[in-house]
Amino acid sequence: MRPLLTVRRAETGEYCTSFQLQPRQDTSNLSLEPLRNRVRLELLPLLQNYNSGLWKHCSAPRQIAGDDIAHLEKEAGQIWPKVADKQGDVIVLDKKALLKLPVSVQRYLLRQAVETAAGNLKDIEARHIEEMMQAMDKPASKQISLPYGLVFAVDYERYLLAKDISSLNPFPALEQEYPIIVPGTSEIPGCASMPISSHPLN
Repeated sequence: MRPLLTVRRAETGEYCTSFQLQPRQDTSNLSLEPLRNRVRLELLPLLQNYNSGLWKHCSAPRQIAGDDIAHLEKEAGQIWPKVADKQGDVIVLDKKALLKLPVSVQRYLLRQAVETAAGNLKDIEARHIEEMMQAMDKPASKQISLPYGLVFAVDYERYLLAKDISSLNPFPALEQEYPIIVPGTSEIPGCASMPISSHPLN
């Protein structure tokens, strides 16, 4: 929640002055090292010299974009239970159902999947979501590494998202080597029996 996002710094300063408040100053905001600070401290004042109504002109598109985002979030929230399922620590997305949706809704559902798996979106950037979007059309076994140790994997009929890569595999990890009997039936704990009638190369 950012209740002061639409309020200008000058307005909050005037408010504090009128009520004799002493706001805390974050000295890191004065550093020109981060790009966002250079934009706020150098670029925006320069642009306002060319157009004094810059703030007003920027506010209108921001409001429109905010309305669009709110609609997409609501739409994605309603669709989520139909295409997503949480199985333990794994987020399972229905591949066929997800691909039928508009691209904008797909992005929001992927963001929601990451947020559900990671607990937040702090280090998740647009490029991470786009990497997932591009992977959706890739063959099964394609995997994308994401922040927080998350892995997005493409299955035959599903997309899987989990922190532990081993949890994406439906079969248990093999702790030792097991012989394959040819011909015959090979038993591997936790896996289905594999009857082999002849040598696979014959």
